[in-house]
Amino acid sequence: MTTIGSGRRLQATVRDAADALANPTNLVLTYRSPTGTETAVAKAAMTNPSVGVWYYDTPALTEAGTWTARFVSTDPTVTYEFTFDVAPSAVAGAVDRRGPCQPWCSPADLAR
Repeated sequence: MTTIGSGRRLQATVRDAADALANPTNLVLTYRSPTGTETAVAKAAMTNPSVGVWYYDTPALTEAGTWTARFVSTDPTVTYEFTFDVAPSAVAGAVDRRGPCQPWCSPADLAR
């Protein structure tokens, strides 16, 4: 599972109408955070290790929750969308945006 502070590999396989692997003329990846911030990635910034296979390694993700990724290609025209979850960090002191359900007191409060 992906946690806050780590990146994620977003990958798509593009096939043409005959179901053969194909490199599209144009390809755009857009990924959206749980709060709605969208990031667009052009084909030139992606990695193409073999025909039809494309991926992008995101920088460190900063929000916990469900993210959405969408690859859109032309020639062939394909749209591939999926979601993935980012969990709060288990490391003490890390920014994890837990929201209103965070603990009422900290370990330091208990020690006092």
